[in-house]
Amino acid sequence: MRPLYIDVDLILIQIARELLELYDSITTKELADRIGISMSSVRHRMSEVKELFGKYGITVINVPKKGVKIEGTADE
Repeated sequence: MRPLYIDVDLILIQIARELLELYDSITTKELADRIGISMSSVRHRMSEVKELFGKYGITVINVPKKGVKIEGTADE
């Protein structure tokens, strides 16, 4: 039987995609539920998500009591 593992690059892509598809903020729990991973996994990957978006001029903003959202566009 093959060992079960999670592709961490896939998680990064899934979090990024969810944020790009939203117009409003989303909580860590909502992100975790949509992707099917734990909230701690989402939190651990957010620094990488922020770094990835930063390369394209997109900022991940923490919204108190609402979660996170992105600002900016790759065209700016």
